[in-house]
Amino acid sequence: MRKFLAVIAALMFGILVWTTAACGKVVQTSHEELVVFEDITYQDGVVFRYLTEEMNRDVRIIITSGGGSVYGVQLMMDQIDRLKARGLKVTTEVYGVAYSAAAILFLMGDERIVHSDAEIMFHEGGIYDNRGNDITESVIAQDPKVGYRLNQSNAIMYDLLRRVTGLQVNKLKELCNGRQGWWLFAKDALVVNVATRLVQ
Repeated sequence: MRKFLAVIAALMFGILVWTTAACGKVVQTSHEELVVFEDITYQDGVVFRYLTEEMNRDVRIIITSGGGSVYGVQLMMDQIDRLKARGLKVTTEVYGVAYSAAAILFLMGDERIVHSDAEIMFHEGGIYDNRGNDITESVIAQDPKVGYRLNQSNAIMYDLLRRVTGLQVNKLKELCNGRQGWWLFAKDALVVNVATRLVQ
């Protein structure tokens, strides 16, 4: 917790060099540690790839985010796969919350750490206006390709969840309840193997 508070303090006082894209943030706090916080954007995925391209040691990704762009997270996931292919261990760690796209990013860790007050939520992808209203169906009606892309993203999420939990996709779909979400407190995440370690 002390390290996390130090990162936040450094951000507030401008000590760290950090990158902002829209309202999303990716911060490199050391050669082998990154913090992903606030809403994740596609640009954050590009920044994440840039920051991790030359990494040659095991990587820790600290997450405290309500989610964001699934496309940004998919860029991060692709880069994490590249890091793993180089033999690097990736640890993901949640402080506070990892909802939606951030929860999918969390699943990419070889070790997945949750702090005792953490909360994680998975749900099927959707499209929302700036007031938070679900406009998915009307957008798909105008552009069916959007529905195809959402279905592909949902399939990726369910496959990752199936691999870490051992639960069948039909059961996972029931738990996620479409876009309503499967909400997990830290201890619950540990029980179903979404998390591999709980830190008090």
